[in-house]
Amino acid sequence: MAEYDAIGRTLTVTEANAIIRDTVAEFFSELTIEGEVSGFRPSSSGHWYFTLKDSQAALDAAVFRSAQYSMAAPKNGDLVIAKGSLSYYAKNGRLSFVIRSMRIKGEGSLLEMIEKRKDYYRSLGYFDEDRKRPIPEEIRRIGVVTSPTGAAIRDVLNITKRR
Repeated sequence: MAEYDAIGRTLTVTEANAIIRDTVAEFFSELTIEGEVSGFRPSSSGHWYFTLKDSQAALDAAVFRSAQYSMAAPKNGDLVIAKGSLSYYAKNGRLSFVIRSMRIKGEGSLLEMIEKRKDYYRSLGYFDEDRKRPIPEEIRRIGVVTSPTGAAIRDVLNITKRR
């Protein structure tokens, strides 16, 4: 693939992020996006943060307190239609969808799929009270299913060494 350098010189990270921020602001100021709400978390400042998802992708989203007067708070699993703009936070290189208006369209298919799986496992008896065992007083062995080089295994090893 041929190299492409529109600037003609080496950029600093700050300069590159500023170009990305300005380009995103210019070309993506009015978007309407449909997606399923996931990871909804209101902040102490009053803003709402969550992820909009479909079956193949995800996009971080934010609703600032000043825009909330015209909408109901969504729940995880709600399918929404949101209007807003893309915003690129240059300091840490994060792209988000800043929502100005939003309406709930219904429940999303991802939540429906999770509920179907729960019903399936419930029908197999996996959630029955008689299957539950008490947590042992002294844990002798644990198992971690993860990548051998991932952060999860490093965290588990560090914590077990400390304790």
